[in-house]
Amino acid sequence: MPAPSSYERYLPYRRSFEIGFWVTSALVNAIGNSVTVSMEIKRVGLDFAPWEPVTWEWSSGLMLLALVPAVVWFTRRFPLHLDTWRALLPRYLLASIGFSLLHVLAMVAIRKAV
Repeated sequence: MPAPSSYERYLPYRRSFEIGFWVTSALVNAIGNSVTVSMEIKRVGLDFAPWEPVTWEWSSGLMLLALVPAVVWFTRRFPLHLDTWRALLPRYLLASIGFSLLHVLAMVAIRKAV
């Protein structure tokens, strides 16, 4: 029996790795953007409380994470391939508009709540 391939060895850890990837990406992005925006606010001399840019960036990251399952479902339901991308492009464009609207509306709701 041949030794399992790298992909076969990865499969049992796939879900954990993918969740870890999305969470780590969102965390790094939110932290980096919070620091950058805070520095820019201080540099320009704007009058914002320190928690405000943190709220802006973390609300975005949380909404991105909340929408990941929908993105995964969509891309599995309509996978892009060289022979299908032209037919699927309109669906992907509409889905990207829907994603953007949900992301922005939910971010604004979180920011208003905070």
